[in-house]
Amino acid sequence: MPNLVGMVPVIAAGGALLFVGLTLMPSKKELVSYTRVEKLSIVAMAVTVLLTFALDKAMLVGFGTYVIGSVLSGKSKSVDKYLIASTILLAIAIGFQYL
Repeated sequence: MPNLVGMVPVIAAGGALLFVGLTLMPSKKELVSYTRVEKLSIVAMAVTVLLTFALDKAMLVGFGTYVIGSVLSGKSKSVDKYLIASTILLAIAIGFQYL
C-alpha cells in the first residue's frame, strides 16, 4: 500500500507550507522585542525549510542556533532544559534517518 503523504506532489505541499509559515510569523511589533539570537533562529529556520522542505531539519537548525547563540552570548541560564533535550532528540532522530 503506497504512503498517502508520498502521493502528494511537493509542489502542492509548498503552497501549504508557505501559508503556514506566514501565518506563524510574528508581527512587526512583536519582532522588535526579539533578541538578535531569536531573530537569527527565525531566519535560519525559514531558510532551512526553503532549501530542504523538511520541518524536522528546520526545527533542529532553529533550536540549535538558539541554544548555541544563547550560550555564546552569555545567556545560557535563559535556555530551557526542555529545549536542549528537544534539540538533542531531534539530532538523534535526524541522524538515524541517514543510517
